[in-house]
Amino acid sequence: MSKNNIVTAASDVAANLVGAFPKSVKAAHEFENYNEYLNANRPSTKQLEDERTTPLNPAPLISVAMVCVGESDSKMDATLVSLLAQTYTNWELCIAFELSKTGLERFNSLEKIRIVLSDGTDKELIALAQEQLRGAYFLMLSPGDRLAPDAMYSVAQAMLANRQAEVFYMDEDSVTDEGERHSPIFKPDYGPDTMLSYNMTGKPLFVAKRVHEKVGGYIGTGKNDLWEYTIKCMRAAKGVVHIARVGLSTPEEGSNRNMNLHDMRKRLDTILSERKPVGNSFAGEIENTCRIRYPKKKQPSVGIVIPNVDDANLLARCIESIEQQSNSDCIRIFVADNGQEGETKQNYLRALKRNKVATLVEVEASSSMPRILNDCAKQAISDVLLFLNGSSEILSPGFPEQLTELVLRKDTGAVGGKILDAGGNILSVGTVIGLGGWAGSPYTGTPDDEEDWLKCTFTKVQRNVSAVSGAFMAIGGETFFNSGLFDETITGVGWDTELCIRLMRRGLYNCFTPYAVVRLNGTLPDYAKASAGNLTRCYDAYRQTLLAGDKYYNFNFDPASSVPMLAVNPYPPITLNQNYKG
Repeated sequence: MSKNNIVTAASDVAANLVGAFPKSVKAAHEFENYNEYLNANRPSTKQLEDERTTPLNPAPLISVAMVCVGESDSKMDATLVSLLAQTYTNWELCIAFELSKTGLERFNSLEKIRIVLSDGTDKELIALAQEQLRGAYFLMLSPGDRLAPDAMYSVAQAMLANRQAEVFYMDEDSVTDEGERHSPIFKPDYGPDTMLSYNMTGKPLFVAKRVHEKVGGYIGTGKNDLWEYTIKCMRAAKGVVHIARVGLSTPEEGSNRNMNLHDMRKRLDTILSERKPVGNSFAGEIENTCRIRYPKKKQPSVGIVIPNVDDANLLARCIESIEQQSNSDCIRIFVADNGQEGETKQNYLRALKRNKVATLVEVEASSSMPRILNDCAKQAISDVLLFLNGSSEILSPGFPEQLTELVLRKDTGAVGGKILDAGGNILSVGTVIGLGGWAGSPYTGTPDDEEDWLKCTFTKVQRNVSAVSGAFMAIGGETFFNSGLFDETITGVGWDTELCIRLMRRGLYNCFTPYAVVRLNGTLPDYAKASAGNLTRCYDAYRQTLLAGDKYYNFNFDPASSVPMLAVNPYPPITLNQNYKG
């Protein structure tokens, strides 16, 4: 192992070169049953009429800003028609046109609309437009954008129900000139790591006036401008609310596609320099994404905890991969020893101890997995604890840095890496609570490829998750002990997810990173094989999330499928759980 304790500038440059040529994503994701979903979830005529005749009180004024330069009248009119069809009536609109624009007489009779005529850049025009607006919330649209008729009403309801929140966003899709809707983007709830990886919120974005003014208003109308503005708003807001339904159709294919990443990285670096820990942006693994790294002046101590594994050859392969893929001398390895292994295994363990490769921690043969891990962690007092399945092989060079730079941030709970099976298929890319009625990883058993944009947002970007697998989990030592360690009453499966839930309840963010990868020569715990008592404890721990749905997994996805599919009639995952009594 290297004796270099410093994350050098050279290592950051090397990391940037690795990510300098991000992979292309084959296509946007298309759901086969999207039209069926739209028909089933479209508001009825009665619902729309009820909203029109039942105004909300209070009804905050929503200000809409738009720049229209060189766009066709048909696009402008499509947006205007969608605004006039809103069941929520307390809104205003200011449109900035180029000075030479004619044919604006059709707007004269529309009291809610102001017109600005001027020459200048889009940044100057959007600034002129927002100067005319006096609302409590701001929304920017582009010509051709079409709001769902109940979009503003739904957002206003969310504003009244979440008085502390100051940013609201909805799902979106694309629309052809003929009105055919396609390429929906069903988004996760806000996560700070996800937001820095790509523009996860897109449009429509409703921002409270306080936050809008605090960040300096709209920066411009381009996609990079929207991403930068959104990040600043999210950081300044007291709360962010995601409304998991399609509220906007845009003529462009996705707000998070076709970005200028070179320009965006410059903007991200400026944003990241304003708050500790200071981070640096790099090109992400796939196009239109970034990776944020958090360099440290010195390497923290890392205690790698490996529970008992029957096969000495697998354990040897695991430890060799740690040595080969680490560039730090601050690592110590702790291996559980129950004293009842075969002669070959015991000889290998004694060799590890004799050669000071690993510290052996005596554990009782009857101990549960969380008990074994807790006993080892108590011996492995370190800045960072890494729990690692003994049947795994580390595939990522410099893997400690990929994990520790994320773990040691003050708001971080557990950090998990990507787990692949022996054939290179996905075993875990973060845990979704509710899959199959219990918990599991999206895309389990599928190739680790760039099949479509949706898949890549789960498997190829650094993002926030509800939980990570204990087979490859890093956590700050102080955080682990202050959180009460693993719950030893959860014996077979779910002890890792339960800890992550406790971390979230403390206000910490759990995170998945695709830049730390292991290959597992075995299997992960299976809920189908768990005891009734084990499942009862898991149900108690998961119940709240099972009722509401995992916030990082869109509620419109069918929890019965590990590959995201639309539920024509969305339902809470708890209904799939065998312990649920209705």
